[in-house]
Amino acid sequence: MTHEKFMVAGVARNMQGKLKVRYSTLSIADTVARQERAGNTEILYVELPEAMVRDDIPAFLLGLEQFSSVPAYKEVLETANTNHALKGKPARAPKAPKAKAPKAPKAPKVTIPAADEAEDFEIEELKAIAA
Repeated sequence: MTHEKFMVAGVARNMQGKLKVRYSTLSIADTVARQERAGNTEILYVELPEAMVRDDIPAFLLGLEQFSSVPAYKEVLETANTNHALKGKPARAPKAPKAKAPKAPKAPKVTIPAADEAEDFEIEELKAIAA
């Protein structure tokens, strides 16, 4: 579990249309500017009264009327801690190693003699056959 403390928190809708709880250690102005640059919309942040850990923030935000009065905000805040990557997520099963295709055996290396060596090669070969 992370113990990082945040001073700013709120909600924002990403470019895919998903509403997410957001946490920041930056000022509200910097956080909003960063969210706008990322293309997020429906951005609502508040400054927290004191530095808080991620797990405590959704409950605090639900206590504020501007978050609890909007059904979409309320829903995302109520499920925020259950979606948290470090909490309640089952461990992934290790991936099975990929089967590698067996390598084809290499063809034997054949050298072709140069033209002037070709006659000597044929003579040597004929001698070997005759013997």
